[in-house]
Amino acid sequence: MALLTRLVIKTSIALPLLLASAITQAHFFSESPNSCKAPKKPLKFVTELDEQLFERQVDEYRGCLEKFVTRQNDAMDKHKAGAEKAVLAWKDYAENVLNLKFKETETDTDTKTEPQAEVDTPAEAETVPQRAPETSQ
Repeated sequence: MALLTRLVIKTSIALPLLLASAITQAHFFSESPNSCKAPKKPLKFVTELDEQLFERQVDEYRGCLEKFVTRQNDAMDKHKAGAEKAVLAWKDYAENVLNLKFKETETDTDTKTEPQAEVDTPAEAETVPQRAPETSQ
């Protein structure tokens, strides 16, 4: 039972950390905003057409970056939703299969994080009962 308790404690600590790191990285191989090319501004516009062309290129560059940011935010939202589902799956499994009871923490009401299991502390779980000292008669 102590081994199971240690496993549950280690898993309940490691799982949120793993999920948090995945959320912050949105993609393992993320696309780069470098695919958006910033136009070079000339020192002086020769004609009005040159200035209009430059302004169109600036608008295209801004649009490219806005699309990039939107795609990254959408991907981050999907990853976060997936991470939250994984946390809920663990909670469901731990409660229904491992018969662990979870208590609500302050952060559970504000954000979706993994609830803390009500288990013995690692020190209590690893404590071996000591034999009572023998008395001399």
